[in-house]
Amino acid sequence: MNGDDVTIYGLFNEHFQSHQTLWNGERGRTYFYQCEIPYEPPSNEDWNDDGKPGYSAYRVADHVNEHAAWGLGIYSFFRGEQAEKNNVRLGNAMEVPDKPGIKIKHIVTFSGRVGGINHVINGRGPKTENGGYAKYDGWNVE
Repeated sequence: MNGDDVTIYGLFNEHFQSHQTLWNGERGRTYFYQCEIPYEPPSNEDWNDDGKPGYSAYRVADHVNEHAAWGLGIYSFFRGEQAEKNNVRLGNAMEVPDKPGIKIKHIVTFSGRVGGINHVINGRGPKTENGGYAKYDGWNVE
């Protein structure tokens, strides 16, 4: 998303081999987000963001100062011989700038039986794997 002052109600985005959603505009708002990351990335050596495992599903660019999102679900259903053999993982389901104007509320992640997600947002929040899920109340919220 490259425009400023954009509000989205119900954003669904799935299976890209890079970031699923990359938000570049100021004062964006998302109300409900559902995302499945790619099914069959071959390995974290091939599918990585400058050395970080995988690509975050919801990424707010570092230059953004104001953004808000509520109710986000990010799911991992890795499958395939290579993903299973290489135990492919996603480092962060979400990545956002650590600024007071960035507010994210109610995030959930889920992982199927192969690989998983290491963190919910910016290296925080529990990992998910083996059919498990994690909830995280939010980023910069009271």
